[in-house]
Formats: sequence, structure tokens, C-alpha cells
Amino acid sequence: MANILVYWRWDNYQADITLGGGFNFNFNQERLPRATAVGDTVWAVASVRHANGSEEVYIVARLVVKAKSHNRTGYKYGRYRVWGDLRLCSYYRVEAAAAADASCGSYTSTPPDQ
Repeated sequence: MANILVYWRWDNYQADITLGGGFNFNFNQERLPRATAVGDTVWAVASVRHANGSEEVYIVARLVVKAKSHNRTGYKYGRYRVWGDLRLCSYYRVEAAAAADASCGSYTSTPPDQ
């Protein structure tokens, strides 16, 4: 089983955390569907840009591939989709420990149910 790292836009990550995502990842790159197989793990990272200009990258999700599919033509999140196995996937929240500015606080990735 392979481990694959993907970049997830911060706004899409926030929407899934806020609205309750379905453990799938949409994209336009043709290589990801070819590079993944059922049972592989896709690790998603997203970046936070701070007021002082610094940027930090966090692991925000773990998807264990259950299926792959094509989205309809023109789908706003991309042409391809990797579906995660709901029993094995996890989202992680990125939360400020002190302030939103990196010079004042730190961030941690924690499972949403903690």
C-alpha cells in the first residue's frame, strides 16, 4: 500500500471541517488516479498564512482510498475524485493555541472529535 501526499486548498479544507465533509478529494491532475490504488493512503496538507507573512503547512486529513471516479465535465472542484473509506479516514483540525499571528502562538493538528 502506497502513501501519497496532496495539497488541499485552505478554503476547501475549512469548508469541509465546517460543513461536514464526506472524505473525498477532488482534483484535476491525471496522475493521482493512476498513482493510487484501493487501500492506499492519501495524506492531505494545507497551509496557513499568518498576518506577519509567515506560512505553516499542516497535515489536515488522512484518506484511505476506497474508490476512484470521474466527476461531471466542468465540476468546480476538479475532474477526478478519490473516495475515502469512512471507517478508516480522519480529518484533523488546525487550531490556534494563542493568537492567529505565528509570532504569538502555535498551531496543532488534532482529530476533530478531541
